[in-house]
This record gives sequence, C-alpha cells and structure tokens, in this order.
Amino acid sequence: MNRLPKLFVLLLGSLVFLSEVSAMGPVEVGSILVASFIGILLFWFFIFFIVFAGAIFWVWMFIDCLTRENYREQNDKVVWVIVLLLASFLGAIIYYFFIKRKLGVKQVRKRDKKPKKRR
Repeated sequence: MNRLPKLFVLLLGSLVFLSEVSAMGPVEVGSILVASFIGILLFWFFIFFIVFAGAIFWVWMFIDCLTRENYREQNDKVVWVIVLLLASFLGAIIYYFFIKRKLGVKQVRKRDKKPKKRR
C-alpha cells in the first residue's frame, strides 16, 4: 500500500515535467536534447579514460612484478603474478601498496645510507 502513493507522485511529476517541456517550444527542447547528448558523451569519455588509465596502471605493475628481483622469498614472484592476473586492477593496487611502494622506499633508504666517496 505504501508504494502506490509514491508511484502516483512519480507519475504526476513526470506529467508536470512533460507539460513544461512541451510549453517551451521546439527550440528549447532541442537545446535540452543537445545538452543531454553532450552530458552522456562526457560521461562515457570519463568512463573510457578511467578504464584506459586502469589498464595502463595494471600493465605497469605487471611488468614491474616480472622484472623485480628483490622479493623476500623465491615464491613471492609467482604469487604476485597470480594475484595480478586474477584480481586485475584491484590486484595492481594491492601490489603497488604492498610491494612497489614499500620496497621502493627501502631501496631509496639504502641508497641514501651509503657513504659518498670523497674526491
């Protein structure tokens, strides 16, 4: 019983909107259609950009995983390759924070601790 009033309000609101759009005339309705088309186009462009950037990020992490040599154990590389293949973008994010960022910071610290040669 509670759904019936909500449905009635929704139908009444859509009728009011349609009457307002028809009162605008053909020029205004055309501009609304063009604006909505541009909005939809921008939305899909944004979705495409996010998917493309995610794919590039995944490939970058996958190549890093295959070329990295300083894992703690020998089986870690195999485990991370499987994680990256099965979890794709989410696996790439996990790999970035657990391996690339953590081991990258350790490498920078080791490099900074080395004494510099004096001339």
